[in-house]
Amino acid sequence: MKTHDLLQNATAVTGWYSDTAATSTQDTLAKVFLEAKRVFEENIRQAGKAGQSPFEGKTTMLDVQLELLNALKRYESTSESKARRWLVALSERIAFYGQVFDVLVQQHPEYVSLAWGTFKFIFQAILNHQELVKKFAKGLAQIADILPRANLSLVLYPTDMMQKILVQLYAHILQFLHHALLWFRQNKLMHTISCILRPWAIAYSEHFEAIKEDSIRLDKLSDMAAKAEVRDTHLEVVEARKEWAVASSEIKLLRNDNQRLADIIKTGMDRLDQTVISMHKEIQFDFREQADTLCSIQLNQILSISFLEKLPTSGESLEYCQSIRRRSRRRMALPLPEVSRLSQWAALQSHSLLILQGGSLAVSKAFMIDLIDLVRDTKLPIIWALRYANYWDSSTTCIDVLRMLVLQALQMNPRVLAQGPNPITFTHMREAASAADWLRILARALHGLPRIFMALDSGLLSHVTTNNKSEATELVDLLLSGLPGSVKLFVSAVNLQSTYMDECSEGKACVTLQMSSRGDIHGPLRRRRANMNRNGNRARFRY
Repeated sequence: MKTHDLLQNATAVTGWYSDTAATSTQDTLAKVFLEAKRVFEENIRQAGKAGQSPFEGKTTMLDVQLELLNALKRYESTSESKARRWLVALSERIAFYGQVFDVLVQQHPEYVSLAWGTFKFIFQAILNHQELVKKFAKGLAQIADILPRANLSLVLYPTDMMQKILVQLYAHILQFLHHALLWFRQNKLMHTISCILRPWAIAYSEHFEAIKEDSIRLDKLSDMAAKAEVRDTHLEVVEARKEWAVASSEIKLLRNDNQRLADIIKTGMDRLDQTVISMHKEIQFDFREQADTLCSIQLNQILSISFLEKLPTSGESLEYCQSIRRRSRRRMALPLPEVSRLSQWAALQSHSLLILQGGSLAVSKAFMIDLIDLVRDTKLPIIWALRYANYWDSSTTCIDVLRMLVLQALQMNPRVLAQGPNPITFTHMREAASAADWLRILARALHGLPRIFMALDSGLLSHVTTNNKSEATELVDLLLSGLPGSVKLFVSAVNLQSTYMDECSEGKACVTLQMSSRGDIHGPLRRRRANMNRNGNRARFRY
């Protein structure tokens, strides 16, 4: 038979072991017992034995069985000992009179036959009585073994057919128990008479055999139900395998679809990433352009401040000093040990001061310009405050020196005008009044530069301080202590107090270069720069 045909008969197969409308186990057992009691009472009425049922009020077969066991215990407690003593006495008398009967049998066989017949009748009655008690006890034990199996069969397979067979089994058990209960309730005389007239084989064997047959039918039906359940389970497994095969194919298709979808999503995400990156670059470029534009606008606004317009630009002051150096006829030679000390000073990571000492004032000024050119050649950041044309006619102050340094720092590091938590604005520049205010602005203008070189011209410094070394020293110390990063400041010794130079030398934050006016002022520096270019030693001035 094909699986499709078997599945069409699945309801019929399921009916052998299951009942979809079945109630609870206790309700089913009670229902079966009540039906069996009804059948039993109907059989009693049909047999003409009307009267009250001895099992009135009992709700389950277990209650009926317990009732009969109680009756059996009461009977055994009252009669077992006397019957045993009587049987023992009877056996002794039979053994005693056996020789007399053997003598009489030769002369009077008719008397012996009568005596033996009488004893046989009495002894047969006693034996039948004991057999009944034994059969009843054995029957109760077998019924006690049958009932749990029957109840379990009904619990496992609560079908109508199972209930019908169980009703018949209960009815036959009730009938057997009814006869047994009536017998136990009789007196001894009725026991003796019933043992002779109605022994076990005649009166009770038929009922007990019916119980056995019902039990066998119930077991066979349980076997058939189990086979039907196994068959139904097999069909369900076959159908489940087919469904699993279909589900597996669908899952495989879904996986393929998911993979294709994942590929599409990945392609889309890659394109989206590229688009986002491109847009991000464009936005960054626009922001940079806007920031540069903003910085340029702000820088132009700052340069338009009236008190800054009178100050020379960095290029103007440097060009003025370079032109003076070119017209100078005096030259200076820097000894090689001093060149080594200069390199060590440039390599220091902390604030440090380079003091130019010795030689004429013009030579030290020219040497400072050479140092500025050397630092600029190495592309390192440097700002300066140098002499400019007709500076001696101007009323330049120390604050103007700080303003020169601020303007150069802003031109070198314009991002501080638009970036950072507190960018420099036109208002900050206009409202700055004291040297401390301009020093703070200079510190913010140098933000982000780890190292900065700074040059202060001796002539300009003498002019703004009116040759006051104390004021000039205070300005130098202010620049070294109030600025971030690593400040590399060089200044002429003619502007500083000797005590300050001694303190700096003790702290190893000061290098003093001894210069001589003999020889070529440019030769050693030019040769030094040429050697550095050939040997790649410009890193001595790099951070």
